[in-house]
Amino acid sequence: MDFFYLRSQDNKSKKGFSSPAYIVPTHRVIRVVSGEGVYSFPDCDIEVSTGSIFLTAPGERQIQFGLSEDVQLQVINFSAPDYWMDKSHIVYSEDGRSRRFMNELIEDLIYGAEKRKNTLLSVVIDLFAESGKIDDGGNKVVKDVAQSIKENPHLNYVVADVAKKCGCSESHFRAIFRKEMKMSPKAYIKKVKMEYAIHLMRDENMMVKQVADILGYNDIYEFSKQFKTVYGKPPTKLIKRKPATN
Repeated sequence: MDFFYLRSQDNKSKKGFSSPAYIVPTHRVIRVVSGEGVYSFPDCDIEVSTGSIFLTAPGERQIQFGLSEDVQLQVINFSAPDYWMDKSHIVYSEDGRSRRFMNELIEDLIYGAEKRKNTLLSVVIDLFAESGKIDDGGNKVVKDVAQSIKENPHLNYVVADVAKKCGCSESHFRAIFRKEMKMSPKAYIKKVKMEYAIHLMRDENMMVKQVADILGYNDIYEFSKQFKTVYGKPPTKLIKRKPATN
């Protein structure tokens, strides 16, 4: 999945800042440095205050801040696939070291070197993903990958390569995959391969060595070991070969 940094804004306004409804064409990470107020989206309003951090999807919104203090908003604009977020906004709710790290990343995105922006943005998005707060279109990406693996169990898969083809960082891909499939990409790949192995041995009457070769295992003992981690027994103990027919 591709995310591209576009620009940063450090907006400072006086107490009581408000705006008419307007359309934002990009995804945004927003950090409230000072002030408290309300962001109004077509589907809901959210109250924000000093320290709030949230993602917003492209679309309409209106902002109104109170009279308690001057307003400072740090805003990172970026592009993402249209299906990536299915909500108008997502609030970052993690605390402690994770939040401190997020604050540092946003500061760097605002004031740091341009050549690092895309990398920093990727880490920010990973932190949102790992917090479990992104209910996004990543499920479509995961389902497509999972289906492709199921249809091609004989291929050798490297998780980092699969993530790259999806346009994701490896950590983000692992996070959205585990969220959707309830297991890691590596565990899913092994599960699919071993299910196919059972089919080949039970329905196609293939020998263990043949199956290991088809699934890309150079060592029959490594294949048997992996099979046992999934089913609790090696293939020779679990699979009853069909008697040969004349």
